[in-house]
Amino acid sequence: MTQWESFRGDSKLRKPAGFVALGGGMERIIEATRLTSQHPDAKLVISGNDGRPEVKIFVDRGIPISRLIVEPNSRENALFTTRRIRPKVRERWLLVTSASHMARAIGCFRTAGFSIEAWPVPDPVHNWMDRLSRASHEWVGLFVYWLQGKTDSLFPSPVEPNPGP
Repeated sequence: MTQWESFRGDSKLRKPAGFVALGGGMERIIEATRLTSQHPDAKLVISGNDGRPEVKIFVDRGIPISRLIVEPNSRENALFTTRRIRPKVRERWLLVTSASHMARAIGCFRTAGFSIEAWPVPDPVHNWMDRLSRASHEWVGLFVYWLQGKTDSLFPSPVEPNPGP
């Protein structure tokens, strides 16, 4: 069973249509490369900067350029990525970003109308001060984004809530 199958506890999950990797961090690039290599039909969206360095890294790691989509707008990457790829309702997309940033990123994508699943990668933290700094940055970010209407809730869940009966 692969990690993506065990993530939700169901080995019969739909294969992903693609992955959205938020720019910034080699851990994200490594994981996005691994996932894209395991799913040869999936697209890979590089979102959050001009993408040139990441495109070269992905191509050097064997991902064909025809599978890559670059969304350079880091200010509103959820909104612009959603507009650019226009995901279909039944498509399964996974968001690859740092674990500490996942709640805010998921909330932004859902507010943009993109039903995307969390695929967190570990944060490279070296000591308790790194952890405290990241946590406080994300807590403040969550609050500000919620006030601005950029996230769907103050504490977005990594799994989209069921709409009910």
